Amino acid sequence: MRTRNFFLSVILLMILSSCGLYNYPYLNAPNVDTVIGSGSAEIYNRTDNDPDVFRGYELYYKYYDNSTSIASDDKTIFQTAEPEPADLTKVGYSRVNTVLLSEDNTSYPMIPVDYSDRATAFTLKVNLSQVTSNVPPKVEYSGYTDVTLYREETEYDNTGTGKMEYETFIPHDHEAVEDDGSEVDRTDDKKTLSLYVFSYGKDDKVYNIYSKPVWLGYINY
Repeated sequence: MRTRNFFLSVILLMILSSCGLYNYPYLNAPNVDTVIGSGSAEIYNRTDNDPDVFRGYELYYKYYDNSTSIASDDKTIFQTAEPEPADLTKVGYSRVNTVLLSEDNTSYPMIPVDYSDRATAFTLKVNLSQVTSNVPPKVEYSGYTDVTLYREETEYDNTGTGKMEYETFIPHDHEAVEDDGSEVDRTDDKKTLSLYVFSYGKDDKVYNIYSKPVWLGYINY
């Protein structure tokens, strides 16, 4: 009986070995440096992510009336051991866009990194420092074209029908809309913009692989 059980165990082990259980790719979150309220943050590209999996970075944003609710949302997000973008959208965050026309959705990742640079140490700067001077925020990194950042907004016509559009983050592009579709200027309203960043990747079997999100800080304007 023992001999039979031994051979059964060997056969089972061979079957499991031949199946080749898939190792799910893992991405390390980026290291960041931010000065709260300064309007800029730096993302340090890590050298320990697999360049065949890692592709670049994804940014998510949310506006608050003030900064006091940010910590509460952060706690909610990290109730999950490995938060993904869906955990941010549940508390009201949205994916940043990098194109202005609504029919041209931003491809993944929104901040691409060339294969030759993926395992190289370099710095990306998320720059909102001049947003109050009506200069659109950008992501700047050496050797690449600056990436301009846009946000989602539903635009209503005079019938009250809404259409998703992309607007800049500068103050005069923030407008409220009444029930009748009329716009109300919100240029003088104070806003608190909060940002998170993910490392993003994919491989032949798994798409949309994310690291844990890292908070980039907030800016009041």
